[in-house]
Amino acid sequence: MPLNEIWVNFLLGITGISAGILVSGGMYALITTLGIINRIAQDTHTAGDILLYEECVIWGAAIGNVLFVFDIAVPFGVPALIIFGLVGGIYAGCLAIALAEVIKTIPVYIMRTGLTTGFGIIILLMALGKGIGGLVYFFLLNY
Repeated sequence: MPLNEIWVNFLLGITGISAGILVSGGMYALITTLGIINRIAQDTHTAGDILLYEECVIWGAAIGNVLFVFDIAVPFGVPALIIFGLVGGIYAGCLAIALAEVIKTIPVYIMRTGLTTGFGIIILLMALGKGIGGLVYFFLLNY
């Protein structure tokens, strides 16, 4: 391999790693700015473990990026896949709810519709609809 190609590949690698670090840093900043970790710790009455939660988010993102970038298979089987899917869904739900609270769409919606009870059921039905739609897409439509 000529020296010129080595330098090009080296620079591409450095650029890719730098971009990945910036994106993951931005995602972590978004998560902490929205207060997802603090909210979960507050709701579960484990505020003393916030640093542990933050470390888990950082290490989970780093390990997940390495597994994705280097296409490493993790042979834990179907039970681990089910657990990972549930945890990923919980995370996506927490992120969506935190984003909705930050932009204050829920209070505006409640005031404009005059909704006083049953809002938890509406959120549950939206989550179930999203989950069922994802299952239909991945298992029935994505062949």
